Amino acid sequence: RATRDGLRALAVINLADPGVSADNGDAASALGDFKALEVLDTHLVRRKAFAAAAAHGMGIDELSPSDPKASQELNTLLSRVFQHQSSMRTL
Repeated sequence: RATRDGLRALAVINLADPGVSADNGDAASALGDFKALEVLDTHLVRRKAFAAAAAHGMGIDELSPSDPKASQELNTLLSRVFQHQSSMRTL
């Protein structure tokens, strides 16, 4: 993977189809073609909650009623990003 002063580029599939889909696999494969990108093993599924939160200027955890699946997806993504950030500090 190409790096510049320890810079790492992470990629995530956003607006993924729910469940296992050929489109999700194709997107991951296409991202994998870019050697400078580290493709995370998590994704954000196309959910109404994400659009509703954005339309109201809110975070996903501020919505009422809440969407536990959307919250979990975002929390997993944040965990992976900050996990990568922590590992960068040790390089």
